[in-house]
Amino acid sequence: GMMKGDWYQVYAPMQNENVYTNDWTGPFYGFERVIETFEMTETPHRLKPVNIYYHMYSGEKQASLKALTDVMEHSSRLELAPITATDYAAIGQGFYTLRLEELAPLKWRIAKRGALNTLRMDNAGTLTVDARNSKGVLGSRRTGNILYIALDPSSASPELALTSTPSEKRSTPLLVDSRWQIRGLIVDGSSARFMAQGFGPGEMTWMVPVSSPNERWEARTGSHTVQSSLPDAQGKVRFVLPRGAEEGVAVVISPSKLRPAIL
Repeated sequence: GMMKGDWYQVYAPMQNENVYTNDWTGPFYGFERVIETFEMTETPHRLKPVNIYYHMYSGEKQASLKALTDVMEHSSRLELAPITATDYAAIGQGFYTLRLEELAPLKWRIAKRGALNTLRMDNAGTLTVDARNSKGVLGSRRTGNILYIALDPSSASPELALTSTPSEKRSTPLLVDSRWQIRGLIVDGSSARFMAQGFGPGEMTWMVPVSSPNERWEARTGSHTVQSSLPDAQGKVRFVLPRGAEEGVAVVISPSKLRPAIL
């Protein structure tokens, strides 16, 4: 983006089909190359989000309509967290106001970040989140040598601590990824409750403490158990909650041991 007087204007993250079709002169299938843009702005370093920016005239021609549907189908197979353009603009503004205060080696207080709730550490090596010494941190996810760190939007000044020697025994759930935005995480023993808001199904992965191989984990909205899953060998448990979180929904995840069966 750029400064416009006293205001910071955040740019749209992707070009629309008008650019890919040379001002709508052809080739009319040109918008399919936005898939290439998605790929080139994701690896080796993420530069942009996915943005399908098109106009209704894409339906005028068979080639342009097919290009658009191909882009939609491709995007439906990606791991995405859909947000509004307003949210994206607020995240962009937060990037320029964020401040880090070093509290100790590998520990920082994060302030003035606005709506920016993900930090990215390149060349992270063996570093990971030190959950015991962090505050307002939801969790993290490693992609190659890059560490993405999720901050709790409800925490005004979270504290992030990193370590290269994490504890082998996890005592609380930590977020790995989520299609919905998560805020207000409260951990009670091995259980966790939070508010979630987002579009489409609520796909999310948590790293959970595992006390026995038969321990299942449940996700509940209200008094209803919506899914029960077993953690994998790494202690990750994945839930897919039903749609309906556009206005926000309260979620609880907690362990639930398998009941014995007499055979």
